[in-house]
Amino acid sequence: MSPRPLHAVLLPAVAQAGRLLEVLAAALDGTGPAVLPVDPRLPPGKVAALLRALGPDTLETEAGTERLAPADPAALAPGTAVVIATSGSTGEPKGAELSAAALRHSAGASLARLGAGPGQRWLSCLPPSHISGLQVFVRSLLAGARRRGRRRPDRKSVV
Repeated sequence: MSPRPLHAVLLPAVAQAGRLLEVLAAALDGTGPAVLPVDPRLPPGKVAALLRALGPDTLETEAGTERLAPADPAALAPGTAVVIATSGSTGEPKGAELSAAALRHSAGASLARLGAGPGQRWLSCLPPSHISGLQVFVRSLLAGARRRGRRRPDRKSVV
């Protein structure tokens, strides 16, 4: 069995939420590569350092997908569906590997605890490169919610 590839996704969450959901769904069900969500607001030097440190096989941006030739390709643990980059407080960013089972169990527990029903919408206030932001996408997938992107709520809807 060959190692699972790592696919870095550098897409704006609002404009590309549908695509993020697609690659995440494939990572969770095992039909696609593991996903490394990267915050597109990071400076280019930080993105380059992160990609060097974590060694994804491919990088997807709004311009398309390119194959990378990492010097040190990612060697993911079996079952890894998502890699979340750490802040690199020790100097070099590291990747926290999360299994599909762990992500689904966490999202399922949140849905149950909150009493969320099928199709209920979720507001993503954090980028999916953070675990809290990513879990909004996982909960949405589990609940069967439809995606609606909006940069900010309009002032009339805020009380």
